[in-house]
Amino acid sequence: MVAELPDDLALSSTYIPSANKVYSVIYGCNKEQLEEIWDRVDEASAADRIDHPLIALGIFLELDRIRLIKLADKLADEFTLGQDILGKRAWDPNNPKMQQYLEICLQSRTLVDYIRAVKRQLVKVMAEIDDLEKLWTRMKMDTSNDANEIKNENLNLGEKQERMIDTGSQMKQRIRDMMDEYDDKIDECKKMAQNLSLAMQTVGQQ
Repeated sequence: MVAELPDDLALSSTYIPSANKVYSVIYGCNKEQLEEIWDRVDEASAADRIDHPLIALGIFLELDRIRLIKLADKLADEFTLGQDILGKRAWDPNNPKMQQYLEICLQSRTLVDYIRAVKRQLVKVMAEIDDLEKLWTRMKMDTSNDANEIKNENLNLGEKQERMIDTGSQMKQRIRDMMDEYDDKIDECKKMAQNLSLAMQTVGQQ
């Protein structure tokens, strides 16, 4: 995650195909994040998605989403609470409250850059899911009838591949939803900067 923002985490994850296991370590968790991780692990287990190679990364992305959306909403609330300053007073760069207002807008622009960087990473994750889906689809088509009898956690190989493909499809849909939400927050942050710019221009013309 972006280290410049609070509550950043790091992930190390390894998938062992022969054991059908995912071993992951998430570094830097606070208590709230740890509880969120276990809730999502339990949810993935209950839905029989826990053995997908990228499931830990999916949980990691959800944690990043929580902190980014929380930061965007916090800035939007602070912007709204202080917005009446521009309507009641002429823009004064020496006014501490207006300086604070300007700082909020600058933070929102920085956050937009971070969110865009995260979106670029999400596109790469979707590409990885697509590659895994192609691999499992090809394996399913190439698997002989004899190989289909090989048992893996009481499921035959073909059933496992189908389950992995379905889990990947659900993950891609969730990522698309996250990207839409990020776009909404980017638009909100842009509006803050636009409103501030308009107010400063208006004062300059007076």
